[in-house]
Amino acid sequence: MKNSTLGFSAATTARTEIANAPVLVTVAPHRYTKAYRIYAAVSGIVKSFKSYMERRATVRQLWDLNDRELNDIGLSRGNIEATVNSLYAEAVEKEAKSFKPGFAFLSSSDFVSTKDNKKAENLNKAARAA
Repeated sequence: MKNSTLGFSAATTARTEIANAPVLVTVAPHRYTKAYRIYAAVSGIVKSFKSYMERRATVRQLWDLNDRELNDIGLSRGNIEATVNSLYAEAVEKEAKSFKPGFAFLSSSDFVSTKDNKKAENLNKAARAA
């Protein structure tokens, strides 16, 4: 009888240990999931369409100007499209260079204020007030 009780107790203990053991779950980074890839594709298409519509609106506004106004800003009707497209291409390139990929947009240092940070903040406030 003692053996059967001991066996039952050991099984209960093993079950309890398994139930209380930490569960380790491996999760793939979000950029590898199918849903994220679909989201990235759709958002890329939307961003391209918005950019196209902005360029078209800019070209339309420039075409509404008269020749003297265009001459004042250094444009002619023949190079409106090329100028607008090159300006938008430069803006996209600049944005791509300034983007730093990563998962954390805020770090713990954003919430920790050191003495040096406080001094810099106070100097900035004083400069803005002046």
